[in-house]
Amino acid sequence: MDETVTKDLSALVAEHYAAVYRYAYRLSGTAADAEDLTQQAFLAAQRKLDQLRGMDAARGWLFTIVRNCFLAARRQNQPNVASGELRWDELPEEAAAPTAIDSELLQRALDALPEEYRLVVL
Repeated sequence: MDETVTKDLSALVAEHYAAVYRYAYRLSGTAADAEDLTQQAFLAAQRKLDQLRGMDAARGWLFTIVRNCFLAARRQNQPNVASGELRWDELPEEAAAPTAIDSELLQRALDALPEEYRLVVL
C-alpha cells in the first residue's frame, strides 16, 4: 500500500469512525457487534479505497459498506423467515408525540424490530 492510500485511509478513520460506529451500533444493537462491524467496514473500505470518488462522499460510502457487511453477516447467521401480515384494523389511530427522546428507550425499540424492518428504519 502506498503512502497516499495510507494517509487517505487514516483520514477516513479519523473523520468517520464515530459516525460509522454509531450506525453499526444502531444496526446490530450491541457494542461488541458494533465494534466488529465497524472493523469489518474499515477493512472492506481499505480494500476498495480506489472506488471512493471523493472525500466528500466518504460518509455515505462507508455507511453503505457497513450496511452491506451487516446484511452479509445476517444472511450467514439466520435463514430467511417470512413475517406475519400487518393488520391495519389493529393499528392505533394516533400516537402522542414524545417531548424528548430517551436514547435507551429508542435502542430497545429498535432492538425489538425484526432485522428487515430495523434496517429500513435506520
